Amino acid sequence: MAALRAGVIGAGVFGGYHASKYAADDRVELTAVYDRNPERAEALAQKHGVIACDDVDAFLEHCDAVTVASSAPSHGEMALAALMAGKHVLVEKPIATELRQAEAVVAAAAERNLVLQVGHQERFVFSAIGLFEAPETPVLVEARRRNLFNERGTDVSVTLDLMIHDLDLSRRISGRAPVDEMQSRTRSSRTPFADEADARLIFENGVEA
Repeated sequence: MAALRAGVIGAGVFGGYHASKYAADDRVELTAVYDRNPERAEALAQKHGVIACDDVDAFLEHCDAVTVASSAPSHGEMALAALMAGKHVLVEKPIATELRQAEAVVAAAAERNLVLQVGHQERFVFSAIGLFEAPETPVLVEARRRNLFNERGTDVSVTLDLMIHDLDLSRRISGRAPVDEMQSRTRSSRTPFADEADARLIFENGVEA
């Protein structure tokens, strides 16, 4: 079986992580890097001896599967472009910044029978520590997550950057019950986005987060 040709969209910090993983995996051939900033694409491509692209369509011609690790607001657009071109996709979270676009990405993968994976890596952490094997459903989930200010994290709200992990976890361990009630509060300061957010969710089965 020929090695899967993999490419990375986004030559920033997370794009660099994914490129290194592909380059180290014998089952995969890292073939190309795409970034809207040609200099960043070239720097990461040179590091691994692959092609640098500043045109996404040309980039996709070199790949069977791609990682989308560009800025969060572009995730939906880039994932959809790759799927429409017949490529399997691993997209870093969030899958998109708008629900309608996220639904379009999921639909495109299903229609073309392509693999679509969202990089919710903490799901694997929680699974590895046995959290999902607990015999009881909790009645209360309390999560607090803080991060030092980083310009990289200002392209989306703190809800999509950090709280998304805890919302995902709460939904999973509540048995994916629908949300019956939600209250939230946000505060903006150094950026146009909320950098503090508090939320309280009550699921239909009585679990509170």
